[in-house]
Amino acid sequence: IEVYSNASDKPTYLHFQGRVVTKVTDFTGAFPIDLGDVRLTQDNVEFDDLNIGDKPIVELQVLNVGRSAYKPRLMHLPSYLTAQYVPEVLAGGRIGKIILTLDSEKLNRMGLTQTSIYLSRKEGDRVSEENEIAISAVLLPDFSSLTTKERLLAPRMELSNEEVDMEPMGRKKKKTVDVYIKNSGQSPLNINTLQVFNKALSVSLSDKSIEPGRVARMKVTVRADFIEKEKSALRVLLISNDPHNPKRVITINVKP
Repeated sequence: IEVYSNASDKPTYLHFQGRVVTKVTDFTGAFPIDLGDVRLTQDNVEFDDLNIGDKPIVELQVLNVGRSAYKPRLMHLPSYLTAQYVPEVLAGGRIGKIILTLDSEKLNRMGLTQTSIYLSRKEGDRVSEENEIAISAVLLPDFSSLTTKERLLAPRMELSNEEVDMEPMGRKKKKTVDVYIKNSGQSPLNINTLQVFNKALSVSLSDKSIEPGRVARMKVTVRADFIEKEKSALRVLLISNDPHNPKRVITINVKP
């Protein structure tokens, strides 16, 4: 629109841009992660049960609820992650996707690896808790070279609980529960990795090398001040030399 006035000899131009649709669609439920003009399907990505050489792919869907075109970019990508943006530029009201590919050979250690990446919402955006995406990957040991005899003589892990229901925290700052680990195999059970997915948890184990027929006690402590802050579930990861089931996860459910 040209606007002429007595303020200038030249006209002022007003530019309008809109989008005509047959119906109004509410994407709120499908894109629960609200980052302002950008919405995501999830902000917690897990690459589970990886073997060396695996290159799994996870897709994040992105919705541009603004009117201006948006160029999604991820910040602080670790060396083992690559990202592809489809499309490179996302028009207003459109849905795109970010394709994350993990290279398991670039993971530094067995068991759980965690990091945070950040979705840029605009040019020059900074990292914060608001645009954080939590990434976790679990790399398993390789038992492919074991013989049939070695498997028969291998250790076996049995857990007293794989899911623990804990009473409400109330005014307590922390609570502790016990989980018992039994070796029902024929050789010593070695707990090679003992990790937590969430900072609200801490664990201690009475013995990391459990003889056949023996039991070890694991104490799991939950801290109330971290429960709401963390995006990951309350879980404990154990990686052992049990070739039948090298990865075990214990979930802690805290009642509200």
